[in-house]
Amino acid sequence: MLTGVFASTVVNPAGFDGWLAGNPGQFMLQALGVIATYLYAGVGTYLILTVISKFTHLRVSAAEEEYGLDQSLHGEAAYVNTDLSSTAQAS
Repeated sequence: MLTGVFASTVVNPAGFDGWLAGNPGQFMLQALGVIATYLYAGVGTYLILTVISKFTHLRVSAAEEEYGLDQSLHGEAAYVNTDLSSTAQAS
């Protein structure tokens, strides 16, 4: 977005001046581009996750999460000989 602030026709004669050069509209165009990109990415991600959720679960069950994904998915312990319950309660 700072292109819309610092742009200058002195540096790029084919371009536009930015906010500091007296053209705040260029900053607004940059902001609109950022907002449009966020909306596009958000809607696209939502649609992709909606389609994926029709074929598989997006999350593991609460029991699997509590037990530990290393055990439930891979069948092995990530932290051997470590009491994680005591460190979790201390923090």
